[in-house]
Amino acid sequence: RGWSARLVPNSQTLGEEELSYICNMSRSGLERLSGDLAENHIPEKLDLGYHVLGPDGAEVLGKGLAENQGLHLLNLRCNELSDFGTQAIADALATQGALRELNLTSNAIGDSGARAIGLWLRDCRTIEVLRLRDNHIGPEGGRHLGSALCENRSLRRLLLGLNDLGDEGCAGLAEALLKGSTLRSLDLGSNGISGEGAEILGEALSHEIPLQHLILRVNRIRDEGVRPLASSLVTNATLVELDLQGNTLTDVAVEYLVPALRENHTLEKVNLEDNFFTDASAKQILQVLEKNTDLNISELKLKKNELTEMMNMQFDIFMRTHARELEAKRQKARKEGGSKRQSTKGSSLSGSPSGSKSRAGSRSRAGSKPPDR
Repeated sequence: RGWSARLVPNSQTLGEEELSYICNMSRSGLERLSGDLAENHIPEKLDLGYHVLGPDGAEVLGKGLAENQGLHLLNLRCNELSDFGTQAIADALATQGALRELNLTSNAIGDSGARAIGLWLRDCRTIEVLRLRDNHIGPEGGRHLGSALCENRSLRRLLLGLNDLGDEGCAGLAEALLKGSTLRSLDLGSNGISGEGAEILGEALSHEIPLQHLILRVNRIRDEGVRPLASSLVTNATLVELDLQGNTLTDVAVEYLVPALRENHTLEKVNLEDNFFTDASAKQILQVLEKNTDLNISELKLKKNELTEMMNMQFDIFMRTHARELEAKRQKARKEGGSKRQSTKGSSLSGSPSGSKSRAGSRSRAGSKPPDR
């Protein structure tokens, strides 16, 4: 029972699928696994999801994690860690120094657990993806995480959907976005965020921040909350995806969104499903996309609204055709860009008084240190 690299023949040469799935984890097996972690006998990816380790199991695992220097991905989804187990994992990771992705989804983590994660995040220089969905993190936990993100410069994706952040917790994360957070993707779905929280996020989006994906589905943003978000999108030049599914939006919200859709040239995906838009809203959006061919929106979802069957069909056909045309345009642009680079390279070589000198110069430039950015 249990698992150990020493107990599985040729474990070092197994594929990722064989190594990522571990079953029948007994206490003795967990202790062996922890020992292997400490001795770096574990591969780069370790999946312990759905094992119900609990706080005690997390403590055992933590002893090995603290000594490990090679693990890059750790999945602890659905393990009933609670705040105590999360504290043990966070303490261990403080000395691990290699982890890039951590999944703590569905572990009954509250504010004190979020605080422990925040303390680890402050000094972590490797983590890129952190999954904290479906926990019990409230406003205080949101503030702890936001404060940590003001100092962390490695995290790119943070998934916090299905928690209890509210507007206050949302504000803590928005502050981090304004203070240099490197986040590219932020999932705040199902967190009880209202128009107040949307206004705070809109303020952050109106500044030059690197955020590209913002998920706000199933909150309480409503029409007036869309106004500040839409206003910020007029000038925002980084956001690629905005998800507003299930926010009790009506045709009033489209009046705010249309100018933003018309002016924004970076948005590619917009989700407006499961709201209360009518055919009038769909027509307005179609007009914007038809008249402004330089826009980049290739996916705009309007299903589960109050559109007639005919309008649903018309909108779906248009978006499919529009997406194909947009992709063809992008491929052409990429091809032309590649041809131009090749042409420039060729003219540079032919214009050199000596082929060998040109190659030497090229090697010299390639070996030089790039300027600080």
